[in-house]
Amino acid sequence: MKFYKGWMAGFLAAAAGLLVLSGCQGQDAAVDNNTGSQAGQNNAVQIVLKEGDIDIDGSGASASDGVVTITKAGNYRISGVLNAGQILVDAGKEDTVELILGGVDITNTAGAPLYVKQAGDVTVRLEEGTENIFTDAENYEFAVGEDEPDGAIFSKDDLTITGSGNLKVNASYKDGIVSKDDLTVESGEIQITAVGDAIRGKDSVTILDGVFTIDAGDDGIKSSNDTEAEKGWISISGGSFSIICAKDGVQAQTDMDISGGEFDITAGGGAETVDLQSQAAPGRPDRPAADSFALETTDESCKGIKAGGSLRVTGGSFTINSADDAVHSNGDVTIEDGEFTIATGDDGVHGDGALTIGGGTIVISKSYEGLEGATVDINGGEITLSASDDGINAAGGSDTDEFQGWPGADNFAEKSSYYVRITDGSLRIDASGDGIDSNGNIYFDGGTVVVDGPAGSGNSAIDYEGECLISGGTLTAAGSAGMAMSPQESSTQNILMIYFDSQQQAGVNIQIKNEAGDTIAEMTPAKAFQSIIFSTPEITQSETYSLWAGDTQLAQVTPSSVLTRISEDGSAVSAEMGIGGGRGGMGGRAPEGMAPPSDGSGPGGRTPPSDGTAPADRTPPPNSTDELPAAS
Repeated sequence: MKFYKGWMAGFLAAAAGLLVLSGCQGQDAAVDNNTGSQAGQNNAVQIVLKEGDIDIDGSGASASDGVVTITKAGNYRISGVLNAGQILVDAGKEDTVELILGGVDITNTAGAPLYVKQAGDVTVRLEEGTENIFTDAENYEFAVGEDEPDGAIFSKDDLTITGSGNLKVNASYKDGIVSKDDLTVESGEIQITAVGDAIRGKDSVTILDGVFTIDAGDDGIKSSNDTEAEKGWISISGGSFSIICAKDGVQAQTDMDISGGEFDITAGGGAETVDLQSQAAPGRPDRPAADSFALETTDESCKGIKAGGSLRVTGGSFTINSADDAVHSNGDVTIEDGEFTIATGDDGVHGDGALTIGGGTIVISKSYEGLEGATVDINGGEITLSASDDGINAAGGSDTDEFQGWPGADNFAEKSSYYVRITDGSLRIDASGDGIDSNGNIYFDGGTVVVDGPAGSGNSAIDYEGECLISGGTLTAAGSAGMAMSPQESSTQNILMIYFDSQQQAGVNIQIKNEAGDTIAEMTPAKAFQSIIFSTPEITQSETYSLWAGDTQLAQVTPSSVLTRISEDGSAVSAEMGIGGGRGGMGGRAPEGMAPPSDGSGPGGRTPPSDGTAPADRTPPPNSTDELPAAS
């Protein structure tokens, strides 16, 4: 619970602050977050910046050679222009310093324009209606043995930014706004252009509100402490974020919690920098590779939102266009609510651990794999995704795998504990690989699932290693026939699986009608297909159903068991002869839930030998332009 301890501490501190504010209401010295404490401004030391003539009215600050040095706790209001200088805070270790920016433009030609060398904590207040600009040098001049500061606004201690004014940071050396401890942004309109990270809080980053426009050569927002497990976290509860970055958009070394905000993130040049249909990746001829951008930056992470620990999203709006995963955690991912619009060169949402979706709206227009985790639980929400490989994948691995640097490099471990479980929600999958793929088990317990699976015979709409059971909800899945699998006979909800004699064209409406002529299940596949699965609570073993393709009735069928397989003419399909099976689909007897037509031929004339192994010639179905992969 390391993250929540840190987050709760911040929450309690904020709550205490609110109590103080409410207690002051109605008094002459009332606090206003937009303008700061009226008493604080009235009592503040006034610092007016002018070239060669800095005016200071009050104690605690001094000026020499263009450097304003603040040495005591207190409030300091700063205004004016300084073309070659710095604000330096070097106070006591327990001192609280507030800098009220009343319209400043500070450029430092040798280092950081604002440097907090020592204090207890520092607040930068952006006065209402003001614009405040900080510009640093392209090259810093350091004392012997020093390498800090390395940001335009740099604090070695806790730093808080608040107020309703505008803050513009031009960071030409490295980072924009940096705190070596905790960084909190309560409000403000903040624009940052940085050759490195735009915002970095080493121990933590907390953002309550504000408007952020970020252009970063490295990460957009980052917490970087990798030596203390209870630190390195990010909490965001509000704000508007426009982030363009060469690496990660928002990146926490440990845990991340997002409960609100509007995010528009373009990371690593976006999904368009990755060609998901290009040549095979080195060492993996069965997997496509990224284009030159991704291959040249194999050690870089270009993700939209990334957590090294757990990632939890309970609200917010997210538009993410990323070269790498859009939403990623090296631990567990939990999405309880939020609106996601995603285009990515790798996974849409990826967790090295458990991926759990309980609500929200997720639209993934481009991905290598749509949703991936060691386990995937979908308990609600509306999900629409398109994937060049698997739509949903329960598999193991991480970004440290051998083939890092190309899409899907983290997908190949096999483990019986992996599973996909769907209990509720609406899920629409368009996948060129397997629609739903588990290196373990698949469970359909509820919800509505529609799978537009692969046209190529080397994959299946549903693919699993262990068991696949359906007990509730609605499942419709279309795809090729060469490796077609279905939920198993041991399910508690009836399943009807149809094989077609030849590949059917996209756009054909396939319907199942009951004896009264009512349509109880239907699908209009978006791609060519040769098999289709229907399972709904309306399919029983006591009624005869008719199979229709458009306005043409093809056959009638009376289910006699939980799993009924038929050809398009209504004849039964045997489960005794195998055409393959297991992950990758080739070799060995077909598992339960996978079978060719009853005449002993594989779909489209693929005749398996008597020992149950895949045929050596592996002839693809007739009318198919897809080649089957070589036997492994």
